[in-house]
Amino acid sequence: MQGAFPLRGKFVNVRESIPSKVVQNKEVQSLMAALGLKIGHEPKDLRYGKILLYTDADVDGNSISALLINFLGKYWPELFEQGRVLKVETPLMVAKKGKETLSFYSDDDYKEWESKQRSLSSWSIEYKKGLAALENEEYQEIISNPKTFTLTKDKDFDNTLDTWFSKDSEPRKKKILGEELIYKTSDKSLF
Repeated sequence: MQGAFPLRGKFVNVRESIPSKVVQNKEVQSLMAALGLKIGHEPKDLRYGKILLYTDADVDGNSISALLINFLGKYWPELFEQGRVLKVETPLMVAKKGKETLSFYSDDDYKEWESKQRSLSSWSIEYKKGLAALENEEYQEIISNPKTFTLTKDKDFDNTLDTWFSKDSEPRKKKILGEELIYKTSDKSLF
């Protein structure tokens, strides 16, 4: 029903690489084999109905997720159109008191909860450095009841991936400095 593929370190940036070079990477080979993907072929009859991205709840984890989105988006954008790629939020902080366990997925969520507490002395609060810091019950929770959001492809999908992953750093710099908005809606900017 479910399978897991542990990545070893950061994934390769495939944005400006040719397929013959990409498939030489051992992590790419292993991931494609695990999922049943082939570059140049439609993603039919995959081994799994959905691809869930589990990464650490920090900057490095977000970077790894983004590299995987870039990879899947370059070669199989239809997976996003079909709603088959999901990002799983993993806990950053966990507070425990007796049998009660609360998971927090951002510093802001934790700080909001903390501000409402009269005392934290009865709580055991743990910062989760990454997935490796999770305990068995916490793993069980994120596997059996994952907090997910579906990644979709919009009209700016390719442009966004180009901005963040191309070798030309100028569009990235403008984006980071707020000099250029990539996404706009009729009433407000999304970024």
